[in-house]
Amino acid sequence: MSKPNFTKILENLKPDLVIYDILLQWAKRVANEHNIPAVKLVTLGAAVFSYFFNILRKPEVEFPFPAIYLRKIEQVRLSEMVAKSNKATEPDDGDLLADGNMQIMLMSTSRTVESKYIDYCLELINH
Repeated sequence: MSKPNFTKILENLKPDLVIYDILLQWAKRVANEHNIPAVKLVTLGAAVFSYFFNILRKPEVEFPFPAIYLRKIEQVRLSEMVAKSNKATEPDDGDLLADGNMQIMLMSTSRTVESKYIDYCLELINH
């Protein structure tokens, strides 16, 4: 429902850059329609993001840090949520965590605290 107003805001303000939340994939498409670069903002920390990114990017590969895991029932619920989300998503919006062309992504984290998870995110993105 906010797409028309967002479009008007972009037309009026003509920003140099749009930073969009990971859950608002459509904002990237609207920005691109106005020739405005868009950057994804991940508000999760690197540990959580890398766990879910691993599930979506390499579901056959076990997450390499066993301290972070989901119980079986949580895995089932997550699978159901992802399936439901994929059905509700517009075809050109991409998925929640990766859109196939991540050149820049902002993440709320610190290398001091989450270096191994940041490195694993980079590994997943680059493969």
